Amino acid sequence: MAKFFRWLSVVALLIAASIPLPYDYYTLLRFLIFGVTADGAVEEKKLGRKFWVWTLGLLAVGYNPIFRIHLDKGTWTIINLITVALLVVWLLKKGKRPS
Repeated sequence: MAKFFRWLSVVALLIAASIPLPYDYYTLLRFLIFGVTADGAVEEKKLGRKFWVWTLGLLAVGYNPIFRIHLDKGTWTIINLITVALLVVWLLKKGKRPS
């Protein structure tokens, strides 16, 4: 359940990123998204779910805080909204899986 709230908080932070905020917010957001998507990719790999391994892995690469991808604010807003949609779908599918 704790992981669910971690993912949900990342989704909320991504939505908040569409408004003007200090640069440090976006840097912290990169670290958070990188961490949770990388963790999710590893978790999905253990379960043998290739689509989500690749999806979450690509998100982790895109939000990598060390080797950053420099794009303008408008492009990042679109990417953030796509990321929110993917994470919500993943959370919903994850919640329906038998334990």
